Amino acid sequence: MKTEFLWGVAGILSLWSLGCSGTSSTNNYGCGVVSACGGDVDGSWTVNGACTNPYDPVTSGDWCSQLTIDGNGLRLAMLGHDVLAFKSASATFNAADNSYETQVAFAGASHKEFPTACLTGFGQEPTCTDLADKLTMYLSDTSAATQAFFLTPLQLLPQYPPGLAPKPSYSNFKCVDSANRDRCECTYAVGLSVLDKGVFSTSSGQLSLFSSTEALPYVADYCVSGAQMQMTGHAGTDLLGQTGLRALTFKKN
Repeated sequence: MKTEFLWGVAGILSLWSLGCSGTSSTNNYGCGVVSACGGDVDGSWTVNGACTNPYDPVTSGDWCSQLTIDGNGLRLAMLGHDVLAFKSASATFNAADNSYETQVAFAGASHKEFPTACLTGFGQEPTCTDLADKLTMYLSDTSAATQAFFLTPLQLLPQYPPGLAPKPSYSNFKCVDSANRDRCECTYAVGLSVLDKGVFSTSSGQLSLFSSTEALPYVADYCVSGAQMQMTGHAGTDLLGQTGLRALTFKKN
């Protein structure tokens, strides 16, 4: 399973010269395409401009989001997430051994309503403040956050090499009573950090990344000009294996 992600955060990164207009796949779904001039990618780079496209949120089909609060505390919650947004990215290429490392981060605000029947279904009567505290504690566990984010039993998730599993996070839970006091209305922040590493090759303006996760190669058209590198997915593919990530511009560190 590869992660899914979405539209850029306003004010964090300015959209670059490729632009984001329209929705036609003939111009990279509105994000333009790079003239693949190639160049030397060696060194460390930080993204300072991005163009992405929206991707649907992940929501649980269960009206209680599998919320389980019993005498032993909160035992299960599968929250998914609302629309996330591209936040930041960096890349390092080492020409000496053709190794690379990339990191992409996404973030967004989410919300969920928990009817009283969901809160009390296992014999407990938590307040909304209790619920926020319990969710914060439960989702501080990495495995719980991963299951809640992907809505997939952990045994069905792919086995990533050590350190390369996507890392979702949940924070800033605030839960309050609804106006008619029949549910808790919760807001919270969701983040995702995706680290990747492997080996790369360049040829004729194309950059190919061969990930240690054993994913299919990620191929991008790129152009280096001075301390700037522009990149789009080759033949309309997503960048760095992230759905919706259409175009990036990097500044050399």
